[in-house]
Amino acid sequence: MTIEQKAKELAEAVKETEEYKDLNSAHARLKLDVAAQDLITKIQKLQEDVHRVQMEGQPVDNAKVDEIKALHVSAGQNETISKLFKSQEKFNNLMQSISEKISQELYK
Repeated sequence: MTIEQKAKELAEAVKETEEYKDLNSAHARLKLDVAAQDLITKIQKLQEDVHRVQMEGQPVDNAKVDEIKALHVSAGQNETISKLFKSQEKFNNLMQSISEKISQELYK
């Protein structure tokens, strides 16, 4: 069996986990929640604007930073986004533990 086949098997096993299923479910809910999508889009646009300004060496507008903070608070209060973030965190933890296990086996 090749390493690519083993990787495919691992991917199939990951797809069977609750973490993966919960994340897919959270993404599906997000697609149905226009308000949550708009909120995420606003946050991303503002963050991109701030990042661009920083990369240009310009001072960041404090009003934009405050707006981003306020939008993050709103995002935390939005049930759809909150569930998405929680499921993303759990999935990331799973992937991290898989990566750590592979590393442990490589460096035994």
